[in-house]
Amino acid sequence: MKVPVALQIVAALFFYMAVSGIVKFFIQLSHNAIYLPFDVLGIPIAIGLLHFRPGWRTLALVFTWIGLIMSPILLFFSFAAPELYLEIFGIKVINLPIFAFIPLMLCIYSVIVWQYRVLTRPDIRALFGVA
Repeated sequence: MKVPVALQIVAALFFYMAVSGIVKFFIQLSHNAIYLPFDVLGIPIAIGLLHFRPGWRTLALVFTWIGLIMSPILLFFSFAAPELYLEIFGIKVINLPIFAFIPLMLCIYSVIVWQYRVLTRPDIRALFGVA
């Protein structure tokens, strides 16, 4: 069965999330800090999505819901933050003013909403045997 392109992109995003979590783990470990990345579950999620495993789709939806809930909360609390910064692989890259942080969070939130819509589309649900 052919995997729809949208589902391939969602799987790739979960895989990227996992790889970045693994990299962050080793960077934090090199600084004598312990970081337990739940992001690593993105690897089996990505594989499960590409093989139409219903349990992995459910876990992908759980992660998506967490993102849908936490992103607005993070945005709300960012207004009170003394410093906002962009972090890539656990490394602080640049300080961000709030006017730059808001569009970034809106873009991230839009991607999460798109992932949710892909995972709940009727044709995608049918591939996983979900009615």
